[in-house]
Amino acid sequence: EYDPHRVTLDSIVSTLVERTDAALGHSDRWRYFLRPGEVIAGLPERVATAELVSYEPAPDEHQWFLRKAGFVRRTE
Repeated sequence: EYDPHRVTLDSIVSTLVERTDAALGHSDRWRYFLRPGEVIAGLPERVATAELVSYEPAPDEHQWFLRKAGFVRRTE
């Protein structure tokens, strides 16, 4: 979860790429799937984009997994 009024998606992706590069090197491949017509500027060069062709939400038992597992707490 993130608040788009407080942080941009490209800054989240950039941070993830930087942290992974620091920990694992440049072996990971990154791909960001966009909705038709969606444009995200400012992504790192190592992040490729592709159009999201179809999407089906995960079953309810998989929703909010990190929160249910206690890894993420919602703050408001």
